[in-house]
Amino acid sequence: MNFPAAKKLGLKEKILLINLALLGVSGSLIYFLIIPNIDDINRIKKEIDAQLIDLEVKYQRGQSIKKLNANLKKIEPEIATLDQVFIKEAEQVNFITGLEELATKNNVKQKLSLGKAQNSKSSFKKIPLHISIEGGYLSILSYLHDLETSPSYINIRTIEINSTSANIDENGMTKNNLSVSLAVDTYWQ
Repeated sequence: MNFPAAKKLGLKEKILLINLALLGVSGSLIYFLIIPNIDDINRIKKEIDAQLIDLEVKYQRGQSIKKLNANLKKIEPEIATLDQVFIKEAEQVNFITGLEELATKNNVKQKLSLGKAQNSKSSFKKIPLHISIEGGYLSILSYLHDLETSPSYINIRTIEINSTSANIDENGMTKNNLSVSLAVDTYWQ
């Protein structure tokens, strides 16, 4: 390109003019190309950071699900056992009969008083039961052991033990009878 005005300028002015032109072109490139792209790069960086955080959360959730599945596989065999501890409502008579058989087996007198079910939103009901038993020390101890080891889950809340009348056994020994009052919770399905 030949500019007639450029021929009149000296070498220093030409160099200065070329430098100013390069500076102007560079400034234009920076202003029109680089600065808008820097904003885009910052926006993309924020999106990448957000996706990285989201992926980390999903990864942690996936690890939790894997742990949960492993734990579930460990306890699945025990779920059937858990179902057995609940007393089925249809088997109420069998439950009461089982308690009577425990009393007979352990040679104690027993009185049962089943309470009303407490309101619950879960799949099981908690029903209080009052058990009164009378008998010898070892008989009562054996009864309580059998009650605790029965297949149904029975939670003893309170136990009250009183000594009742003494009587003489066949060997002429004085034998004290005990009276035990139990407040228990039973769980029904």
